[in-house]
Amino acid sequence: MAEETPTRFDRLIALTPRRFHISSEPPFGVGLVLCGHVNADDDDGSQFFMEHNGIRNCKPGIWTSLAVFSQDEGGEEMTECVLRWVEDGSIDLAQDVKQWEEYEGRTRKLDAESFKSVEGMVGKDGKVLEWKRKGTYYDDGGVCNVVSTEYLTRAAFEKIVDAEQRADLEEGYGFYVETLTLSAFDGPPGNERFCIGGMSFGQDEVGGPPRVSVAEENGQVVAVRIHGGEDEEDEEAGEDEEDEDD
Repeated sequence: MAEETPTRFDRLIALTPRRFHISSEPPFGVGLVLCGHVNADDDDGSQFFMEHNGIRNCKPGIWTSLAVFSQDEGGEEMTECVLRWVEDGSIDLAQDVKQWEEYEGRTRKLDAESFKSVEGMVGKDGKVLEWKRKGTYYDDGGVCNVVSTEYLTRAAFEKIVDAEQRADLEEGYGFYVETLTLSAFDGPPGNERFCIGGMSFGQDEVGGPPRVSVAEENGQVVAVRIHGGEDEEDEEAGEDEEDEDD
């Protein structure tokens, strides 16, 4: 029995591009959305965006995603998920898969090698970026996705999934966002923690519930960090609780 020919969507999932883009006027004014496993099939995706946390004021252009591994003082492995701006421009979501593969082939290794450390990230002006706490993320299902909203619209669905497959899908757009937001567990080997348009991972991997931090340059968010561990705010909160007990 002959094997089925992979669809365009299958091939892009297998590739799972690390680079993605954010426009100057992102859908619903949100550059990156944080969400768990989603199955949304409303007319324009508006309910999807209204019900989830988002990061606004992201610098327009091309971003890349990276999983960073380190060890804490006790020798336990720690994972951080980092998304950062790399250059001006946008990515054609309707381009041929072959073109996408060639683009990733040129840029993936370059982006990984240019990254030195989370604390040593520098902006376009060469200055070290300062991380600011943005909040904490939690999902009952244990999944965390950080995705450019450009990739969660019906327009993106129609460009990334070819017409023949769209005609065969009963759920259509709902199938698309569900597949994308389950990449943490259903994604192909070698692409763990990544999804088309951003990152997808089990929130316990980075310490549950993970913390969200952002770095800004000239008033725009240029990097996002999902991580665990205690920070100054947590330590201060702990000290306050001890004082109250006394």
